[in-house]
Parts: sequence; structure tokens; C-alpha cells
Amino acid sequence: MNINTDQIDNFIAGTSEALNPLTMGYGMVTLHEVSHKYNNLIDGIVGSDGKEYPASSIYGVQGDNVKKMNIIRTELDASGNFTLPFGQRRSYSPLDEGGVNFHPFSSEAKSIGPSKVNPKKDLFIKTPYNKFK
Repeated sequence: MNINTDQIDNFIAGTSEALNPLTMGYGMVTLHEVSHKYNNLIDGIVGSDGKEYPASSIYGVQGDNVKKMNIIRTELDASGNFTLPFGQRRSYSPLDEGGVNFHPFSSEAKSIGPSKVNPKKDLFIKTPYNKFK
């Protein structure tokens, strides 16, 4: 299992003020990685031709594993135990723009894009550009 602590620290530090910083914190990232192993889920989609298409190459594709983690985020939001929402990860692969990786956690943030989001109301994470995301 690969846990990149620098990447997680960047996720936490780059979380908008409106989004719960735990949404891509150590717990959720660990669950994501464990889900690969125990649920046999991929970060991509399997096409009708039976081939695997990686979500890391297509902005806007969630993949089965992200969809599973979004169920957990929904349950955490519904619990009422947190003041800020966990949101719904809208793309496995970030949008690379202006030296940052943009990770939207709402449909609104995804449609607005990284240059127009409001950190006080929109749900997103911005991290320094990293070719490995």
C-alpha cells in the first residue's frame, strides 16, 4: 500500500475553507488505498470492451474506488458530527491549471473551475502541480 504523506499534507493544506480538511486526510486516503486491495476496485473504469481505462488520464471520471469513498463521505456528512461537509469527489484526476492541481468536491466547483472558485463557499482542494497527482 502506497501512502504518500507529503501528498496528504498538501491535500489538507489546500482544502478550501468550506470543505472539511479530513475529506482527503490520512483516514480517507488510507481507506481509499485499502479499498483497492480488499474491494478490488480500480481508479478508472472498465469499458464495454473489457479494457481498463485509467481515471488518472481523464478529468471528470471518478472510477469505482472514488465512488465507494464518496458513499463514505455521504455517510459522514449525514452523521451530523462535523461542521464542514466532506463533499463528493468529482474527478479522480485533478485539473492541472496555472501550476496547481484542482480537485473539485462539488458539481458547482467542477463547473466553475479553479480560477473562479470561492474558497469560502465552494468545495475543492488545490495542491501544487504534481505530475503524479
